[in-house]
Amino acid sequence: MQGVLISELVINNSFSSSSRRAKRRQKKLAKVVKRPGEAIIKGHRSYDLMLSLQLGIRYTVGKITPIQRREVRASDFGPRASFWMNFPKEGSQLTPSHQSVDFKWKDYCPMVFRNLREMFKIDAADYMMSICGNDALRELSSPGKSGSVFFLSQDDRFMIKTLRKSEVQFLHEFILEPVIASFEAYLYKQSAKEP
Repeated sequence: MQGVLISELVINNSFSSSSRRAKRRQKKLAKVVKRPGEAIIKGHRSYDLMLSLQLGIRYTVGKITPIQRREVRASDFGPRASFWMNFPKEGSQLTPSHQSVDFKWKDYCPMVFRNLREMFKIDAADYMMSICGNDALRELSSPGKSGSVFFLSQDDRFMIKTLRKSEVQFLHEFILEPVIASFEAYLYKQSAKEP
């Protein structure tokens, strides 16, 4: 990733007094650019949710990344490709201890999302550092009626949106099921072509 120069301040007394306007503009540019969203710190209403998201994503990506890459199959979609994991505060044999409250994590179609990240050339380590690193996420205000929460990574690369159960059902029914049906038809055609 390349750095971006936000402002530059030249210290040189040989400029004439006619450059005062330019100096004022430079001072304005030197101010820190305000970033969208509210930083989530301990005590914030979304602090536990943020920690749970970060821990769940770290667990999911860390678990799926070492598995050998393969093409996505029809079985990688749908409710059977989802997994639940309990994250007790004190930890378990499979999960680390953490500072958040006890929570359940549902991992939807991990192989599909892994392949999507690879398809878009998103490195798993960069993805985890961006979302789950030492920096907190920022919460964006949501004017919608759904009550969903939007989170933004500190480097502005990734956005996370929480979904209500009804929204998840809608996605499954009207988006995933037709995609799965099309994918299965494609696999059937491909297998019919092979000798």
